[in-house]
Amino acid sequence: MASIQQIQKGAVRFVDNEMVPAFSGAEKILVGGAAALMIANMEGIIQQYASHPMVAMLGVYNNGEVNIDALYQAFAPRIGAEKIPVKLPMVGTLKIGKAEIDKLYQYIKEA
Repeated sequence: MASIQQIQKGAVRFVDNEMVPAFSGAEKILVGGAAALMIANMEGIIQQYASHPMVAMLGVYNNGEVNIDALYQAFAPRIGAEKIPVKLPMVGTLKIGKAEIDKLYQYIKEA
């Protein structure tokens, strides 16, 4: 289990080390700034989704903690070799694959 604060610390490190360097100029500023705001509001975002019946059924959120091990074990093996494009409005596309998911998981575990 990981606290929301632990997830936030890991996410900040992931954004700073893995996402922001993939962009330049204004896009770099937009990605870094938007990510910082989202991470700061992560507790509210997680609690909003935690009340959704589907998320509740997964059993990965309990009393302010997220079972990142269960999430990682369920989803990471299903990510293929090809990176998945994620469109970021006003910025462009970021491709995320297993290596990025592994890094994010590692950063959260180390936080």
